[in-house]
Amino acid sequence: MERREEQPGAAGAGAAPALDFTVENVEKALHQLYYDPNIENKNLAQKWLMQAQVSPQAWHFSWQLLQPDKVPEIQYFGASALHIKISRYWSDIPTDQYESLKAQLFTQITRFASGSKIVLTRLCVALASLALSMMPDAWPCAVADMVRLFQAEDSPVDGQGRCLALLELLTVLPEEFQTSRLPQYRKGLVRTSLAVECGAVFPLLEQLLQQPSSPSCVRQKVLKCFSSWVQLEVPLQDCEALIQAAFAALQDSELFDSSVEAIVNAISQPDAQRYVNTLLKLIPLVLGLQEQLRQAVQNGDMETSHGICRIAVALGENHSRALLDQVEHWQSFLALVNMIMFCTGIPGHYPVNETTSSQTHSTLLPDTKKKKKKKKKK
Repeated sequence: MERREEQPGAAGAGAAPALDFTVENVEKALHQLYYDPNIENKNLAQKWLMQAQVSPQAWHFSWQLLQPDKVPEIQYFGASALHIKISRYWSDIPTDQYESLKAQLFTQITRFASGSKIVLTRLCVALASLALSMMPDAWPCAVADMVRLFQAEDSPVDGQGRCLALLELLTVLPEEFQTSRLPQYRKGLVRTSLAVECGAVFPLLEQLLQQPSSPSCVRQKVLKCFSSWVQLEVPLQDCEALIQAAFAALQDSELFDSSVEAIVNAISQPDAQRYVNTLLKLIPLVLGLQEQLRQAVQNGDMETSHGICRIAVALGENHSRALLDQVEHWQSFLALVNMIMFCTGIPGHYPVNETTSSQTHSTLLPDTKKKKKKKKKK
């Protein structure tokens, strides 16, 4: 397509008056952005679209771009525009419109539960941003309400679709909190509210993960959701059952990577060292992976051996001081150290060696020696 005077991006070049931010012009600009071979035209379209997203008209055209007859690229832009308006211009929204905006987003998420996944994710991020802005006063039980609404039997979407949509929403909620532009005083309030809402999330995740009838795709999402929530520094004892379920899921090759990530994230939280009793319960679970580790090394399965070593190293490296204080459990801790030593001897290549190298062991041993010296002085 040749560069034309009426193209959406031309307004910034002074060649033509600025175009209105209408549905038609947005669609033309998106077509130009995706399909115009001219780089300059693409750049002009992108700049114009960025202006459109933050314009007051975005509240109008965003919903129209989400219509079923639009292609996913256009729907995605509509969902992204909604997220930008909610996350950056929340103060512009009248309080009497909060509930209708919430209801519209729920409706769209339900519809896209069986549609484009990239659009579904953006809509979930938009609703997550809205929830964070309303919590705790305007929407005190946001997470519990989300769970209840998506579990409603009268939904036109099938059970698995609703379940996956809910898990996506619950996954992006903590992630959106981490990157949100909330004022510092608001962040503290919302973090406290989210910590309370764990009571509505973790039992559901535990049930779905341990339920034999749960398909692999659901259990994958459960583990990713759990991994997202533990980064809110949830008390380790509150997610003990889920961590144990994640250890059990390590035996499933399809769930292995997600399980490793969830376990490592959970036990690597700085606050985790306060919960020594829970940490002590995890040592036998880690030691119980030794046979699986040996088999993986013997079979040259680097992914499995690397994953198990990550778990052992995370527990030993992050909590060596706390565990060493438990003198009556020194044999278990010594077995963990030996397991980490075994990990350092596994042949491999970067970046596998980098994270399971002798460096990890060297950071663990000096800590051990320091503790022993202190005890001798006493």
